[in-house]
Amino acid sequence: IYNDFTGKVANGRGMTQAQVDSIGQGRVWSGEDAKNLGLVDEIGNLQDCIRAVAAKAGMTDYAVRELPELIDPFEKFLEDLTGNKEAKVLQGVLGANYVIYEDLRQIQNMKGIQARLPFLIEIQ
Repeated sequence: IYNDFTGKVANGRGMTQAQVDSIGQGRVWSGEDAKNLGLVDEIGNLQDCIRAVAAKAGMTDYAVRELPELIDPFEKFLEDLTGNKEAKVLQGVLGANYVIYEDLRQIQNMKGIQARLPFLIEIQ
């Protein structure tokens, strides 16, 4: 993994992998030091990065969408207040097994390729 990472850094930064390895060695650099070492071009925040990428792509009209979308607090309050009747009935019928039902329901609704463990981890 480290060789793959340093190889990609070297390719992206116009350095040899040996140069990247001599700089890296698992160390963490401050932003200014990373800039001085040629590991980054600019120092900024997420909005600066988005603007730079949009400019590089020649985009002037773009929007940022944050995922997952947050539920409106008032809607969440009403949902909690009224409750999901189906879930409450199933919890009453299944008892402690309701957790297994929920896990299976979530798996069934997942899309795309999945890598699954043959067990579920539950931390209490």
